[in-house]
Amino acid sequence: MEGSGGSGGGIIGGEVWSLHGITSKNIGSARSTTTTLVAGLDPDVFDRLQRLTQAARQADTLLKNLTKSLGLSSLSPEAVRDAVARNPPKKNVILHYVKKASQLEEAKKKHVEQKNVLATEIQDASRNASIDVPEIAHARVSMRIGNEITQTRDDLQNVRFYIDPKDEKPGVLMMDLSGAPPPGEAPAKEEGEAEASPSDNTEKAPPEEATPSDSDAESES
Repeated sequence: MEGSGGSGGGIIGGEVWSLHGITSKNIGSARSTTTTLVAGLDPDVFDRLQRLTQAARQADTLLKNLTKSLGLSSLSPEAVRDAVARNPPKKNVILHYVKKASQLEEAKKKHVEQKNVLATEIQDASRNASIDVPEIAHARVSMRIGNEITQTRDDLQNVRFYIDPKDEKPGVLMMDLSGAPPPGEAPAKEEGEAEASPSDNTEKAPPEEATPSDSDAESES
């Protein structure tokens, strides 16, 4: 999708989502601290990922609390036998809660597996997504491409933000837009050439800072 508006043109404030990619003359502004762009990710899929992450965390917390209250270091047969041996009168109670703990462990495992599968699907779907900014990408703009999150530290000019699923170090990369291929096409990489790294001008943003909510984006007017 393309962002435009007003004499300056661009995306200022709020959030913009695009399943494929985003092209905007400018993003953010010197005055704005709340501009978020999300490319290569469907809002509904993101919501599913958030729910699975929360469910896994909740199951893990309940599991830890339950095993701690039972005095168990693990749910292994040996640990359960030791707990029963220490308190024979409460054998049935212990076994009852051990069963509940085992169910929580299975639930956690299921949620984590589903989350990992979804994260892989997101990575595959976002491999050709990019955020193109022909003029200025202002500082403090939060961006998410697929599973990767970053935030601009300084003002940048004529830049493309993208990801390389084959890169051993996950993260949002950037390149000069002048030599970039058309949106949706992976940049050519000559033998021995290293990928451009945005580490000096961007930083990985915490999920809380770069997580889109339900507010609308507005264009500069």
